[in-house]
Amino acid sequence: MSGPKPTRTQGDLAQMLETLLDKGVVINADIAITIGDTELLSVKLRAAIASFETAAEYGLEFPLGTDLEAVAEASDRASADAPAGEQG
Repeated sequence: MSGPKPTRTQGDLAQMLETLLDKGVVINADIAITIGDTELLSVKLRAAIASFETAAEYGLEFPLGTDLEAVAEASDRASADAPAGEQG
């Protein structure tokens, strides 16, 4: 007897990326390799993936050369588009 099979539509990947950029994601990892009391390798990773609008809304810093006026305009548009209960 075979059960239901998963289905996928073409919009799944695009919709997932849109949601990811809209909500944002933060990756925070600390990796250390030690033998006894001696630390051989230490890796610290901090990454944020988001759209400019989401990043500006949460106050993330932008790289040098970023057009901050465009970011501010996008952030203002995102705030104006949000429902009244969701504005920060």
